[in-house]
This record gives sequence, structure tokens and C-alpha cells, in this order.
Amino acid sequence: MKKYINLLENNKKHIIIFVILNIFLVIVETFSIALIPLFIDFAINDNSLLPKYIFFLENYLNNLDKQKAILGVSIILILLFIFKNIYIFGLISYQAILSKKFSHQLKKTFFSLYINAPFEIITSYNSSQLLRNVEDETSEYINNFFLILKSIKDFLLFTAIFILLLLVNLISTLIAVLSLLFFLLCYYLIFYKILNKLGGNSLSSKNELNKMVLQSFSSIKTIKVGKKQNLILNKFLQMVNIFEDARKKINIIQSIPNSLFEIVFVIIIFSMVSYVSQLELKNFLPILSLYAISFIRLLPIFSRFGQIISTLRSTYPSVNHLNSEIKFLKTFEQIEKKKINSNLDNNKVVVFKKKIEIKNLSFKYLKGSDDVIKNLNLSINKGNSIGLVGKSGSGKTTLINLICGLLSYSRGSITSDDIDILNNIDSWQKKIGMVPQDNYLLDDSIKNNILFFDENKNIDQKKFSDAIYYSGVTDFINTQKNGLDTKVGEKGSLLSGGQVQRIALARALYLDPEILILDEFTNSLDPDSEDFILRKLEILKKEKNKNFFIISHKIKPLKICDEIFVLENGKISEKYNYNQFYEKFGQLYG
Repeated sequence: MKKYINLLENNKKHIIIFVILNIFLVIVETFSIALIPLFIDFAINDNSLLPKYIFFLENYLNNLDKQKAILGVSIILILLFIFKNIYIFGLISYQAILSKKFSHQLKKTFFSLYINAPFEIITSYNSSQLLRNVEDETSEYINNFFLILKSIKDFLLFTAIFILLLLVNLISTLIAVLSLLFFLLCYYLIFYKILNKLGGNSLSSKNELNKMVLQSFSSIKTIKVGKKQNLILNKFLQMVNIFEDARKKINIIQSIPNSLFEIVFVIIIFSMVSYVSQLELKNFLPILSLYAISFIRLLPIFSRFGQIISTLRSTYPSVNHLNSEIKFLKTFEQIEKKKINSNLDNNKVVVFKKKIEIKNLSFKYLKGSDDVIKNLNLSINKGNSIGLVGKSGSGKTTLINLICGLLSYSRGSITSDDIDILNNIDSWQKKIGMVPQDNYLLDDSIKNNILFFDENKNIDQKKFSDAIYYSGVTDFINTQKNGLDTKVGEKGSLLSGGQVQRIALARALYLDPEILILDEFTNSLDPDSEDFILRKLEILKKEKNKNFFIISHKIKPLKICDEIFVLENGKISEKYNYNQFYEKFGQLYG
């Protein structure tokens, strides 16, 4: 139970208020249950107990005609039940408000932790895990949390009714309730481990299902060309079968208490009827009505107790996973905050007017055993463009991620005009624009893809015009019917590869960065599109004095580089200008 509360620890006040409101409802429910047999007793007996319980109306009821008294009490009871149900409606509305609030906070917590997690950590997740944790698991957790809170109310109501029945008939009540508790205990002992295992199967198979869907439709071309539809479908159905089989068994187990307790209740009621039928009708009818109403009220409670037990066990792996995720991510959040606070110097805004220097830089991934970057040294003057080449795994992308501040180095330094970039990483990253190899376009307009979530802010028209000009977007939007408002489709599916790349470049240029990082950015382009973009970049370099960092396995993009560095095993092995590089490696990189 503690792990359920931990996820909403900042909302204890609201939870306590909700529980108190439910306690008041239990009091009203118990009072209303007790009044019904008292009313029946009042209607059929001359010496009724009801006037004594409604003491403030005792003299008034005793002086009234019997029929008028019955009518008056009926009206009071009807008003009481109307009030009770209005109160229940209000409580349900309050629960809906809390559910929205808690769900919003929990989703915000997970999304914020993931999106602010260290780059090295977040890239270790697959998208299906993130989608499951942020949306599916949090929603299910909130539903189950309120089911547990409702069970607290049910337990209190059960206790109140139990005490009420004890006051009427001690022996019969003890036998009936102990029988029910015995069956509940048996249910718990039999299905405890089974439900925990099924919950784990459901959690893992749900992740595999999400992953299968995302991967399948992301590689739809390969699947269709390779005629792998049936193979993928069979794999998908295998995952569906595991998931639905677990859900089926959980649903069957959850339904057992309802049927079981209904049978037990019927046996108890008929036993009570047999026992009290020996008494006079006017003596046993109020008692029988009390037991009948109480058991009708208790039946769903006992059924829910079974559901609560099964829900707690089947969802425990999910709740445990969410708690572990928050603990894991908050650990890195605290580490990052300490790093930032220890390095942060608000008086030292990182500037870039002279040069960037990388000195004795080494880096090792958390899950790695060896350094990926090894004692690397590099100096880049303002306005110079550099190319980084080398075999896959040589450290090119890692070096770029370190320069961008996506990865934090522990040995060596990266300085800009003699100021370490970690002193104020925010001011440093504002100087950087990046065009990765695989660009993600929003399923939105060309304009909103360039602005990239900044569409609600005031648009800097000068920067926007420069961005679409130097990226070459202006050359193709005139052919589009809706111009900048043209929809690009999911991941740019309605555009060509060259058009997608131009939009991605415009997105980076709109930020007006001093440093532009281009990572294999022409790989998917045809020669004409590649030449077009490179000509635009040359113009940009001359007119705006930008620094380019270019990673490429192709020779053409390296034309605009002043220096080309060859990386090998995390070290710079050689340095060339373009002509030297072309002479030695032209055929290899052509």
C-alpha cells in the first residue's frame, strides 16, 4: 500500500479530505440502513422504538394519528435518502476532480523526468516503454488507486453494519460474517501468487505489444517490399495472445468472489428466514428486513474486496515498476542538479568570439567499460568549419554530443573563449543548432515544423525569412498549394527526402545558432538536392560567419570544411584540409 501512496505523496491533504468525506458517507449509510427496519417496526407495531431514536420528534409522533405519523416518517426518510444520494453525487464529482488532478500530476512527473533525463539514460529506453509508462501505466494506476480508497470506505461500512447486526443478534451475525471472511481468506491464499505472476505477464506483454506496433509501422516499406506482413502479423498475434490470456485469467479470478459470496449470502438469508419464521410476523419482519438490507449492501462490498485483492496483486508489478522508475530517474535528476550547481557560474555567460578548445577530453558511457573518447585535444577558431570522419564506432557522434552538452564529461574540458561550457550549459546550448541524420517532422504544417512548438510565441520574421532562404525552403514552398501551411504528414511522409532535410535545416537556422552541427545530414539526399543545400550552406558560412561541425561518410559535404579530422578509437589520428583529404581518400568517400 505504501508504494501506491508514494506516487502521490504531494497530495496527502486531498486524499485525507476524500477519506473523511467517505467516513461521513459511511455514517449516513449506516444510519439509513438502521432506519428502514425501525420504520417497518413503527408501521406494524404500536410500541415502536423509532420515536425514541428520533427523540426531537418523539412527542410530535406520539400525538399524531398512526397513518399521519407513518406518512410524516416516510417523507423524512425519503428526504434523507435524497440528501444521501445528492451527497454521493457530490462525492463522485469530487473524486472525478481528484482523478483528473492526480492523473495530470503523475503524467507530468513521468514526462518531465523522462524529457529532462540525461541524454545517455533516455536513449537507453525504447519508445514503447516510454509510451506505456507515461500513458497506460499511470492511467491504470490512478483507477486502481481510487479503487483502493473506495475499499477503505467499504471496510468502514462493513465494520459499521457488522456492529449494528451484532447489537441485534450476536451469534447469527458472528456465524454469518466469519463464514464470509473464511471464504475471502481462502480466495486470497489460493490466488495470491497466481495474480502476481499474471500481472507481471500482462505488464511485459503490453510493452512488447506497443513495441511491435511502433516498430512495424515505422518500417512499413521494408515489411511490404519483403512481403513480411504475415510474419509480422503472426508475431503480433503471439503478443496479443499472451497479453489477452493474462487479462482473461485475471478477469475470471476477479469474478469468482461475486458468485461465491452471492451463494453464501443466499444460504445465510434463507437460514435466517428459517430461524426467525418461528417468531410472530410483526416481531421477525423488522429483523429480517435489517438482515436483508444489510446483506444486500454487503454483497457488493465483499465482491469488491475480492476485486481489490486481485487488483492489488495483479497490478503490483506495475506499481513497483513505476516507483522504481521514479526513484531511478530522480537519482539522475539529483546528480545532474549537483553537477549544474557545482559548475554553474551565472556571472560567466559562455561566449564564442575567438575559439573552442578541447583539452585532454575523455569519456566513458555508464554501461561501458572502456573510454569512447580518449585524451582528445582539438582547437576550432571562430568562423572555421570542421569535418569529422572515421569508421563507425570511432567516437564521432559521442564527441559531437559532448560538444553539444548532451553528455557530461568527467575528465578534461571543453572551453569557449577560455570559459568551460559546463559553467553555464544553457547559454552554451543556445549557440548551437543541430540537423541530425534522421529528422523527425511533426504531423503539422511546414511553418510549425520550422518553429517546432514555438508557434504560439511572437515569430521573429527576420530570423524566419533567413531560415527558409538559407535552407532552400523558399524554393519549394512556392510549388505547394498552401505554401507554408502545407501539411507534411507523419514524419514528413508527404514530402521528398530533400524537402524534409531543408525543413530540418530551416528549423535549426531559425534559432540563429553560431554553431551548426550537421550529422550525416545529406545521406538520404539525391545529388541535386545535396548540391543545392551545400551551396546554400556555403553562402550562409560566408555571409553569417557560422561555424559548421560536419560528420559525413560522403566527400561532398566536406568541401565546405576548413579542416577535416580523422577519428580512430576515440582519438584524432590525422588532420587534413579538403584538397589533402580528397587526394588521399577521394575514391573511398566518393
